[in-house]
Amino acid sequence: MLNLVKHIKGNNLDKRLFAYTSLDKLIVTIYNPGETGREELRIQFDQHTKRWHFEYYPKPFEPTEMERFYPEEEGINKFCKFIEWLKW
Repeated sequence: MLNLVKHIKGNNLDKRLFAYTSLDKLIVTIYNPGETGREELRIQFDQHTKRWHFEYYPKPFEPTEMERFYPEEEGINKFCKFIEWLKW
């Protein structure tokens, strides 16, 4: 997760994305302040299974629009693909 945060900062994505955390997730949005469930990407890394979990919520109080799991080594690459797909 720390490497992902460093990637965001190192590639100037921190200029257009805003993040906050829950107990074990990084929540990324284009709004400041963020609104729960409004165009937010929730990212979690499971230490036991060594897998990333990405969930995208387009609107508050609606189900996730996209949910994916990826192996540890694909996390940053898949994050970049999500940002590209969302046109953020």
